Amino acid sequence: MIPHRKVTRLEREERTDFTMNNSLDALHLGEGAGYIDGRERAASRRRRRNAVRASSICHIGLIVYTLVAAAVIAAIEFGLMAVFGQSKAIEIVSNPYVLWGLQVLAMYVIAFPIFLLITSTLPKRRAEKSGMSLGEFVTLFIIAQGIMVAGSIVSNLLAKYIGNTTGTEMEDMTSALISASPLWLVVLVVVIIGPIIEELIFRKVFIDRLSIYGDRLAIAVSSVAFGLIHGNIYQLLYATAVGFLLGYVYTKTRRIRYSCMLHILINFMGTVPSLLIQPGLERIEALSEQYATGNIPVADTYIAMFDVINMYSFLLIQYGLAIAGIVLLIVLTVKRAYKFPNSCEYRLPGKTVARVAFFNLGAIIFFLFIGSEILLSMFPDIPYILLEALMAKLPS
Repeated sequence: MIPHRKVTRLEREERTDFTMNNSLDALHLGEGAGYIDGRERAASRRRRRNAVRASSICHIGLIVYTLVAAAVIAAIEFGLMAVFGQSKAIEIVSNPYVLWGLQVLAMYVIAFPIFLLITSTLPKRRAEKSGMSLGEFVTLFIIAQGIMVAGSIVSNLLAKYIGNTTGTEMEDMTSALISASPLWLVVLVVVIIGPIIEELIFRKVFIDRLSIYGDRLAIAVSSVAFGLIHGNIYQLLYATAVGFLLGYVYTKTRRIRYSCMLHILINFMGTVPSLLIQPGLERIEALSEQYATGNIPVADTYIAMFDVINMYSFLLIQYGLAIAGIVLLIVLTVKRAYKFPNSCEYRLPGKTVARVAFFNLGAIIFFLFIGSEILLSMFPDIPYILLEALMAKLPS
């Protein structure tokens, strides 16, 4: 027996519109033409309202997801301070195991189900599923490496420019935490759990709910939100670009496992090899400091040679894949080998797509919220400056 599922108001309206649009072709536009045109306009307005509502609720879900996760982490930290005192609590929270455990608990165990609950009222598009060949998957993976490396270089240059211009030293907190964490923990959280949850949020939920009104609209909204949710300038550019690639994979296949596997491989290449060569880099640095004294053991010299070979092998593979990915992206774009799907059930007028996607209440609040978070990561002294300016204006 098929279980009964409650049909939402939004789904009833969309089904009414779909039935009406299919029946209009069979009608003769005579004396009732004005009436039919009026119904078409009313249906079009209702579809736009529903699309705006869908985008707004998805973005509001992300805001709640972020706030709930932050509130859970803050509550646990305050609880630790109350029990152990401030200095001991800071020591506990500084442990990489505790930091990753807090993030998994707050974001994936508590906040993620709440996000699903908020977006569960929106209708989902049930599109036909298809497969992806191994050759195409490998091609997209190589292109992703090009996007990642190029985007990382641009982001680092931008961060350095902003830091030099403003005199503020910007720190990549995510990379620092990964470098200080054990390899198995990074693989578990960053390489496996994180990508799966993110794909469920930004591809499965966002695209399924928004592709009713156009695949490209859904990909654009999910990719921009995916880039912004990282909350820092270092990951914003390449995460957004990779989001378009992952969105393409999902809309083409409608199978979340393909985008999950691609996301896992991308995160693997971005973290694991660098962690594996990190001890060798530290040995090379220590050995270079001993070089001035001339007291270098022969065994350490041979070990350093292998470390150098490993380092340059990694760089050769990484940048070789990146160059191949950029070349593939350019060639395939010129040949128009890949086109973003753009099927939908209820097509919106072209001039309203941007307004529907980004200029709605939920999206605007989300952009302001995440934008302030990125600004604070770039300029952490802003709250103190504003507080000092406010205190100076108050009467003494």
